[in-house]
This record gives sequence, structure tokens and C-alpha cells, in this order.
Amino acid sequence: MAEAAVAEPTTGAPAAGTTAAAGTDGLTLLDWRGSLPADLRSDPVLQQFPHLEGAAKTLVSQQKMLGRALFVPEQPDDADGWGKVYAKLGRPETAAEYAVPTVELPEGMGFDAEFMRGLKEVAHASGMNQKQFDQVVAFSGQTLRQGVNLQGEALARSLDEGQRELAKRFGASAPRMVERASAFFEHMSGPAREKFAASPLANDPDVIEAFAQWFDRLGEGEFFDSDHYQAGTNTAETLDKRLDELTAKEFSPGGLTPQEQTEKGRVAQQLVRVRERAQGTGGRRG
Repeated sequence: MAEAAVAEPTTGAPAAGTTAAAGTDGLTLLDWRGSLPADLRSDPVLQQFPHLEGAAKTLVSQQKMLGRALFVPEQPDDADGWGKVYAKLGRPETAAEYAVPTVELPEGMGFDAEFMRGLKEVAHASGMNQKQFDQVVAFSGQTLRQGVNLQGEALARSLDEGQRELAKRFGASAPRMVERASAFFEHMSGPAREKFAASPLANDPDVIEAFAQWFDRLGEGEFFDSDHYQAGTNTAETLDKRLDELTAKEFSPGGLTPQEQTEKGRVAQQLVRVRERAQGTGGRRG
């Protein structure tokens, strides 16, 4: 085994190209940097290491750290260089490998598949790792919840304002006005009804008044509550027959559904109107 180098005591001048330093034991130690070229010997980095052992330990430690180092590309369009950086930071190899975390969403709602596919692609192009992607999805869910809450609050304010305006304009007859308008509204097509209900117009007094009037006018000769009757064919006989059917079902074990209960009342009202017109005593309500 090779023996460790030992500083030799010297009493003369140091060899050419070397420098000397006083040891703690009074002996003169040769400066290891003296054997280096002048430009290296005077480098400020090497001046931090008066002993070769300290320089060697630092060199070994730095080499180990280099294996974990990230080298940021000099050019922003260096796709390969940035790809290596993102990979070390934990980015999946492909956008499809991102796992979608479970986040709280409004009841009955979920992330659209196309939206999530696009979000994954953007996240991958931006170099996100899974943890960063989770945070973005969680924020998206939070934003969606806040939007739904704000929409609900706005609709509630709109409804409250509309009810106050109705009470101011129609007084005690406001509840009846809303009831008639709602009866007309319920017979709009499903998609149209949903869109209209989510709009401010659903609580507009002018719209409610118009719906109530349309219900009164169309209800004179049309049967709103059942597809059994065709427009323009309601007569005293057809209405009387339908009323008998509903009355018989009312006393059956199953009874009437809430919609049929409402229908029964309106059929009875229409039957009275038809008979009044036949006798010349009725008239349309405006």
C-alpha cells in the first residue's frame, strides 16, 4: 500500500515554482498550489483551499451534486433541453398520463372530457408535474363552485326584486298572476323552459303578466294539461269526459298525481267557460 504523503520539514528555500507556509508545529509546509500554472495558482477559487485535502473533498462533493443538477437551456425554444428539465422535475412522459384528482364540484356537474383533455395538453406543454396539475384541477373546481354560487345568489336577488315589483304593481292579485303565468310556463318545451328559468326574464313583471294573459286566452279553447286533446277540439263533451276520468282515478287506490290534480281543476274551469259561452253568458278574460 502506498504511504500517505507527509510534509517534510525544510530549512532551506522552497523549490522553484512553489510557495511556503508556516505549519502549526513551526515547520515550513510546501503550498500545493505552487506546482500549478500561474493563472490557476492565483485563481480566487483555489485561494480558499490552502491544503490539498480540502480542495479534493470539495471537488468530490461537487461532482456528486452535478448528478442532481438542473441545467436550464440557454435558448427558450430548446425543446429537448427543456424536456430534460421538466422530466427531472417530475413531468409525465405524455399528457395522457396525468391522473385527474377527485375534487368537489357542484351537485350533478363534472368536468367535460374535452376540457380535461385540453387541460392535460396545456399542463404537459408547460412542464407541470402531477402535483402542479392537481393544484390546477382543484382551482378549476373551486372556480366552478364559486360561479354556480354567484349565479344562484344573482337569481335569488332577481326573484326577490321581481316579487317586490309584482306586489307593487298588482297588489293582492300578484299571487294569482304568478300562478297563471307559471301554468303557461310549465307547458313550454323542456330545453326552452330550462333556459328561460335560468334567465332574469323569468322574474320580470312584464313577462309574468304577459304569460298570465296568454294562459287565460289560450286556456279558453285549448287543453293545456294533457296531450290527449288536440288544439281547437275542446268541447263540453271532451272536457266532461276528461273530468269524469280524472274523478274516477282520484278515488282509485293509486289516486291522482300532483299534475293530474292541477289538470282536474283546470278542466273543471274550462268546462264552466265552455258552457257559459254556449249560453251566451261568458266572455274572455283579458
